Amino acid sequence: MSGNERSTTTTTEPLLLSAQQAAELLGISRRHFLTLAEAGQIGPEYVQLGNRKLWIRDELQRWVISARCPCRREWLQAQGEGGGPPRDQQKT
Repeated sequence: MSGNERSTTTTTEPLLLSAQQAAELLGISRRHFLTLAEAGQIGPEYVQLGNRKLWIRDELQRWVISARCPCRREWLQAQGEGGGPPRDQQKT
């Protein structure tokens, strides 16, 4: 390799994770991840892409690192999505 050439190996991490990938990121089994998600114990909700349920990597990481893994209800409230009418429909 000459002085002007660089070896660039880039690995791109997916933005959206399957249940298997999300479970691996959290260090648990896929089955346990899905059980927790169904029970509302995984804070972030999945997004639907076609017929696939996928979780947003960044949101899962924030849920663990910043929020310390609260249940879905608490997570959504902390994100400003916790029930009640939309802000534009709230009575003042």
